[in-house]
Amino acid sequence: ASSHEAEELRHFFDSVDSDMSGELSQDEIAWMLQDNDLSAYWNVLGFQPEDADIMFNMCERKPGHINFEEFMDCTSKLRGHARAVDLLSVLHETKQNTKRLKEVDARVSGLYAK
Repeated sequence: ASSHEAEELRHFFDSVDSDMSGELSQDEIAWMLQDNDLSAYWNVLGFQPEDADIMFNMCERKPGHINFEEFMDCTSKLRGHARAVDLLSVLHETKQNTKRLKEVDARVSGLYAK
């Protein structure tokens, strides 16, 4: 992102971060989508309402929150072609499946250890 785009995204992030925690919560994202000015700003930045949920669900590292670095990283991916959204979806599903497989592996290993 150019420095101008980064400034715009920072201003937007700070506007949505109503509790000034330095992170966006799911509640703040939902509020942003309901606020006429912020949702219009989100559109001007080149995003659709559904992109907010995709961004949040794909990019959060701390459950329930997304920081500015994660926000910048994910919004830059969402600005690409529709395929970027598809790739993010596949990445998210892969991470979830990997986690589940590790849990199953641990259970199976536990059975054989007895």
